[in-house]
Amino acid sequence: VTSIGPTLYPLLPPPSECNDINVTIGCLVTSFIPPPVTISWTITGSSLAPSSAMTSLPVQTSGGTYSQTTALVVPMEEVKGGQFTCRAQHPATKTDVTETIEDGELVLQGG
Repeated sequence: VTSIGPTLYPLLPPPSECNDINVTIGCLVTSFIPPPVTISWTITGSSLAPSSAMTSLPVQTSGGTYSQTTALVVPMEEVKGGQFTCRAQHPATKTDVTETIEDGELVLQGG
């Protein structure tokens, strides 16, 4: 069986949510074989407890690879000036990848 490391994509809140008190920021971890991946988050350099994120179980896609999602609900005031980094570590391929979402991306998206 071939081992393939994960690819990360940011999941940004819809513009309608950017005026709310809390926003959801997420990460799609996809195209990896075999599970598991270890997913962690940092906000502006500070590690978060794994229980802070809502992370799905790995799901097998039609192509035979696996995907899972992880999301944080963050107060809008923490988003301003914040830097959110999702990290996926894949032991099978010794892959360690990150995706960083800057507050500017969220602000721009929100209008």
